Amino acid sequence: MHSSYSTVGRLLIIATVATFGDGQTNYKRNLMQIGVHITYNHEIQEIFERERRDPNYYFTVLLNAVETRLATISDVTIELTLVGTNFINKSESIEDSHMDKKDILNSFKKYYTSKKFKLGCPDVTFYVTILAPMIDTAPKQNMRSATGRTLPPHRKKGEQATPPTPWPPRAYFMEQARDEGSWLYTAKIGGICGNESVGMFYDDGKTFFGVHALSREMAFLIGATRDNETHGVCARKNAYLTSFLDDTTTFRLSPCAKNGVHRFFLKNQDYNCWNDTPKPIMRNNWTLPAQYLEEYLTDGRVDLCKDQLFYFDLETCSKRYTTDRKSLSCRVFCCDEDTTVRSGYVVEPDGRYCGFLGHKMCIHGECVPFS
Repeated sequence: MHSSYSTVGRLLIIATVATFGDGQTNYKRNLMQIGVHITYNHEIQEIFERERRDPNYYFTVLLNAVETRLATISDVTIELTLVGTNFINKSESIEDSHMDKKDILNSFKKYYTSKKFKLGCPDVTFYVTILAPMIDTAPKQNMRSATGRTLPPHRKKGEQATPPTPWPPRAYFMEQARDEGSWLYTAKIGGICGNESVGMFYDDGKTFFGVHALSREMAFLIGATRDNETHGVCARKNAYLTSFLDDTTTFRLSPCAKNGVHRFFLKNQDYNCWNDTPKPIMRNNWTLPAQYLEEYLTDGRVDLCKDQLFYFDLETCSKRYTTDRKSLSCRVFCCDEDTTVRSGYVVEPDGRYCGFLGHKMCIHGECVPFS
C-alpha cells in the first residue's frame, strides 16, 4: 500500500546519517537491540479507528524514524523493535484534564508496574498522549508552533491581527524549554533495563508529530546526558537534542551526550536486556514517515498545518501537496485558512526527498544526504 525503503536501503541510510553526524565513517560493533512497547490513550485509538490505521504499523514507522535519528550516535548502534502495543480505555484512563506532565508520567509508572508482566516485560515502554493540559493559561502575545517556533497571534479569517486569545486549555505538550523543573519529568538517564525504563511523549496518531520528543526520551534511557553547560561544544545555545525540551533543537546529539551513551553501554554491556533479539510485533519493511503519509498527503486526508497546529485556523499554503517533486526547504509553510498569508511552518515528515543534487532526505527540517 505504501512505498518503503528496503532493508539494504535502511542500512545505507543509517550508515550515511552516522557518517554525516560525525564527519567520518564509523563502523560500529557495539549493538543495543531494544524491544519497545507503546501504550497509548483512548483519544489516539479513536483516531486510528476513524482513519482505519493499523497502530502497530504506525508505531513501527515512528520507531524507524527515531532509529534513523539515533544513528548519529558514535560507537554504538541502536536497533529499535516494536514488540507490543496496547491502549487504555476511556473508562480506565490514567490521565485527566487537571493533570500536568508530572502527574501523568507518575500515573503511567504505576500503571506499568502493575501491568509489566502482562505487557511482556519489554526493554523500554512509552506512554503516548495526544492532548494534555497547559500549565499557563494566561493570554500570550506570541504562541509557539508545534515545532516550537513562534507564530503570529491568532486571528480570524479575513481579519488583521487581533488581541491575543487565551492559550487553549488542552493542547499538545509544549514543554517549557527553559523551565528547569520540567527536566524532572523526562525519562531517566540510563533507565533502560530496569524499573525506570519508562518514558512519555505526545503524538497526534496521524502525522508522526511526536518523533522528536520520542527520540529525546529514548536517548535519555540509553544514557545520553543533558546539555546544560553555558559554554563549550555541548552548551545549551548549540541546541542539540538534549539541550532544550522543545522541538527547536536539532535531531543530533551533542558529543557529550553521545559519549554518555557510549560510557553507559561499556559499563553495562555484560549484564543488560539488549543482548537478546526482540521479537517484532509485525514485519518491518522499514518505511519512514514520508512514505507512510504519501497517500494521505496527496489526496488531502492529512494537512500537516491543520493537523499539527489544530488550535489555529491554518492550512498548508500549497493547495495541492505533492511528493512527486523534491522538497526545497524541508518545511511546509502554513497560511491562514482561505488566504495566502503565511503564518509559520511545520517540518516535512522524515524521509521526504529533498535538495537539487544527490540523494538527500529531510530529517526534522534538515536536508541530509544518504547513499
